[in-house]
Amino acid sequence: QYAYIPLSMSFADDQIVLHMNAGWLHDRATGKHLATWGIGTELNVNSRWTLIGESFGNSVDNPYWQAGVRYSLIPGLLQLDGTAGRQFNYATDQRWLSFGVRYTPASLF
Repeated sequence: QYAYIPLSMSFADDQIVLHMNAGWLHDRATGKHLATWGIGTELNVNSRWTLIGESFGNSVDNPYWQAGVRYSLIPGLLQLDGTAGRQFNYATDQRWLSFGVRYTPASLF
């Protein structure tokens, strides 16, 4: 189980968007209860390109980071994104690449 409280703030007429969250997670594998957090930003370069970055973690493990770009195929409706990330201060090499598709219509119905 988990719960979190998100907060997003827009600056400079949506050119910069800041996202933050704080929460709680019950790890069923270990039985531990963890505090969770995240902070991220979107920097809208123009109507099609956005730079994205975030850091996130919990009360036990080293935090993680990821950064990437988002391209709007159809601005305000369909976007592609790619990010790369890893865990801070981790002894072994834990890295990832992710690719995503975002569909963001004004309404679903």
